[in-house]
Amino acid sequence: LYGASALNGVVRVLTSDADLNNFDLKARGSDSYTDGGGNNYRGDLALNVPLIEGKLAVRGVIGYQSDSGWIDSPVKHDINDDAQRNYRLKVNAQPYDTFSIGMSLWSARNNYGAPSTSDDNGRTTSIIAQPITTDFDAYSLKLAYTPSFISVTSTTSYLQYKNDSILDFTSFETFPFGVFTGLNSHVLRSEEHTSELQSHHDL
Repeated sequence: LYGASALNGVVRVLTSDADLNNFDLKARGSDSYTDGGGNNYRGDLALNVPLIEGKLAVRGVIGYQSDSGWIDSPVKHDINDDAQRNYRLKVNAQPYDTFSIGMSLWSARNNYGAPSTSDDNGRTTSIIAQPITTDFDAYSLKLAYTPSFISVTSTTSYLQYKNDSILDFTSFETFPFGVFTGLNSHVLRSEEHTSELQSHHDL
């Protein structure tokens, strides 16, 4: 049932859990240039800290990306620039050998100056701002109990998604005219799974 009701397909992103035993710090950065636009840059930082070795750990990731636009309008150059911010936090616990807890938060704040649509010369006739904002927060809790004979898993997740934008309808009127569109979505999902563990012995 994964991806049911998805209109344009599903991309499943699996992120690393917090490591219960090892400290880890890593970073990466990049820089580039957009033809017809300007400079772009990106940076990411990840930190993993075991709070109680083998029992409790936390992992945090933060990222920022800025891209130059390449489309010009009569009132502004490179109108379709963007800034994207991502934050992830995971807490993993193993209080007992047979019981584990996983909690996570994934938050994103993305801002775009305008839609990336233009003629072949990278120009648009729009004379009003058409900003787009896309925000989401995803929370999850996973409980797993795995004694020697059975596996019981409970997963609960909550997603809050928001998309706001302005569309330029000036071409249909004699004066600048924009239409605001907004989408808000709240999704709560919970599922439990139980399976019997089977042992295999070599003869």
